[in-house]
Amino acid sequence: MKRISMFLSESQIVKLKKLSKRTGIKASELVRRFIDEGLKRN
Repeated sequence: MKRISMFLSESQIVKLKKLSKRTGIKASELVRRFIDEGLKRN
């Protein structure tokens, strides 16, 4: 894997942290999964 930087809104960060805490999945892994799902649609 390679490291990248991105900007997220405050509301995105809050929602991501809540989901991470609820699921026990790290935020970085959730972002990777969301990106993979989005890419499947194209």
